[in-house]
Amino acid sequence: MHTFVLLIAIRYFQPGPMFKAILPACISVGLLISPLVLSLTSKAKIKATHWASLFWASSGLLMFSSSYANTFSVFLLCIAPSLLCYALVPTFMIFAYSENYTAKQRGQRIATFFVISSLAAGGFAFGGGYLLDANIDNFRWILRMIGLSALASALLAFYMPSPVVEAKHSSSGFSNLSLSWKDRLFGWILLSWMCIGFANLMTIPLRVEYMAQPEYGVAATNEQITFVIVLIPAICRILSTRVWGFLFDSMNLLTLRTVLNALLIISIFIFFRYQDLTMLIIAMAIHGVAHGGGNVAWSLWVTKIAPPDKTGAYMSVHTAFTGMRGFVSPFVGFLLITYVGPVATSMLALILAALSIVIQVPLIQHPRLKVGK
Repeated sequence: MHTFVLLIAIRYFQPGPMFKAILPACISVGLLISPLVLSLTSKAKIKATHWASLFWASSGLLMFSSSYANTFSVFLLCIAPSLLCYALVPTFMIFAYSENYTAKQRGQRIATFFVISSLAAGGFAFGGGYLLDANIDNFRWILRMIGLSALASALLAFYMPSPVVEAKHSSSGFSNLSLSWKDRLFGWILLSWMCIGFANLMTIPLRVEYMAQPEYGVAATNEQITFVIVLIPAICRILSTRVWGFLFDSMNLLTLRTVLNALLIISIFIFFRYQDLTMLIIAMAIHGVAHGGGNVAWSLWVTKIAPPDKTGAYMSVHTAFTGMRGFVSPFVGFLLITYVGPVATSMLALILAALSIVIQVPLIQHPRLKVGK
């Protein structure tokens, strides 16, 4: 979704670098405020999936509304809260995953979901890129289709079984963040995730910029951009996600994460050093394989270390930290690529990714990470 939103902004509205960074940062704001939202919603005694349904529906309606925008300010006014609401969904869906699936099956169950979503994303990317190249005004129909898809997700989520969000799942406001230093294992994993996440999130929106702008030597069409950045990774996610789901259930969490980080390092290294489409496809194929495992791990890893009644609280902290890095990283990325170029920007990302591996390797043998927990 965010790839199309950013591509539409670049091609149709043509905002400045800082305004481009606002779009991916909106999702991060939603993640950042998730502990506060979890605390507030716990007072209403409503099922977690009903909250997820509400945020999905809100995102869809706002996305649909953005299709009627004729100026970037109106577009941003609709898109920003839409992306924010979309980002709040995982904090509540984790309740359903934890409640309905055992520790030995969560990875494979959620992997099936990601396979289906990747199939849909791949098909949509192919058609969406073609529509944009045929006529840039077709972006309105693309946004409407995304909005309707979110509304359909809201309807399905509403009927999913899940526990009621209660005060025991949260603390007041942002006090859940204290878990990041009170639980030292959790804190170190968060720091490692912060490094790899910052590296990855900093480069994700830059890939669209790198392929779209002629000064970087690629000057790809909209169809080529969506093919390389959306369709190729989607296919690779489809082919690898079930394997990653099995590995998540049966493998040490940080061993798995180290493998994923290494793949991301290889992908970033290749992508920003070549202008040839073949090399860019190879880089994004590797990224897609890593993303397949990353989606499973990101969605479920707190279930491996959090007490059952604190899964929501741990997830809210995890999403908040994701929001922190996600809010800052696009601005840093766009500034760096503007002033020092894509190669230097990717070097910083590679250093951060390597640091994440250094942090987590000593934690692999921690007793709480025993397989099957």
